[in-house]
Amino acid sequence: VSLLTCSFLGVKMNAATMSTGTVLTRYDFDYAPSVMYGDGSQIKMWWGGGTGSGDAIYYATASSSGWSTPVKVMQKSASGWDNYHTCDPSVIKGSFNVNGTTYTYAMYYTGTYDAVGYDSHIGVAFSNDGTTWVKYASNPVISPTGNAASQYGAGMPSVYMSSSGLITMMY
Repeated sequence: VSLLTCSFLGVKMNAATMSTGTVLTRYDFDYAPSVMYGDGSQIKMWWGGGTGSGDAIYYATASSSGWSTPVKVMQKSASGWDNYHTCDPSVIKGSFNVNGTTYTYAMYYTGTYDAVGYDSHIGVAFSNDGTTWVKYASNPVISPTGNAASQYGAGMPSVYMSSSGLITMMY
């Protein structure tokens, strides 16, 4: 990985580019990255990846010296709606007051209890460092409509927060 300077809409910024080869190597599959640029000097990335028994969410940063070693930052719950897969993260930065605690990051993610991935739901978790996450309540924030026991359900969220603080989600 190398960093280069590019121009986007007339604004100069550093952007990560991948040369030939693998950026991050793990023993299992990885997918659905959520990348944050402009939050300090590093590029931050969260993504879903296999663990051998369900999926979890991983994190790494990129700087001028390359990518950090991937770390697992969120995994399935012991029971409930997300006790097999937690994946498809979408992370935003802001100020989120939840039950009297203020957090810097919010991560919306897909979760399910089903090994195939049926009946998926969307949950949210909060963090102040991007690596230690507190899941919001024991229930999802978005559930599928109708009976999704034999189909995908609700998932793969992509969130955006406007300068006024309005959060918009597509899923």
